[in-house]
Amino acid sequence: MLNSLNLQLQGQGKLICDMYSHIKAFEVKLALLLEQVKKHNFIHLPATQNLSAENPAVPFPAEKCVEALEMLKAQFGVRFRELHVNAKEIRLFQNPFVADIDEAQPSYQFELAELQNCDVLKDAFKPNSLIDFYAALPNDTSHQFTLMKIGNLTFLT
Repeated sequence: MLNSLNLQLQGQGKLICDMYSHIKAFEVKLALLLEQVKKHNFIHLPATQNLSAENPAVPFPAEKCVEALEMLKAQFGVRFRELHVNAKEIRLFQNPFVADIDEAQPSYQFELAELQNCDVLKDAFKPNSLIDFYAALPNDTSHQFTLMKIGNLTFLT
């Protein structure tokens, strides 16, 4: 599971919103796994499940596994706290057409009003990738929110 997340986060051309989606999904999976292991359900740990089935007389030390999973969950909470704090800005970047203007930072609100009410841009957003969409924005407007700083991460479209 962790290896899979690692692969999803690697490579060029990864957008912060896609990475954040993978991280959130991993955190949900981790919470589910934690609850399952507490109930001695090892469906997502096939090697453990096989060992438990082969040796039912030897109980698996689920408490140790729960401890390790809880530690991993806590570490993820700390490591990715900044992303969670900035979830609204990430969502704004991901799809400015569904962002709530009232909840956006005041410096983005006028720009959002222009974008959300431009049918040409709405139509261009649907079939294109996020990178292509932002690249196609007219140069005569500032589109301030296309440069966003989230903690130590800055991304420009």
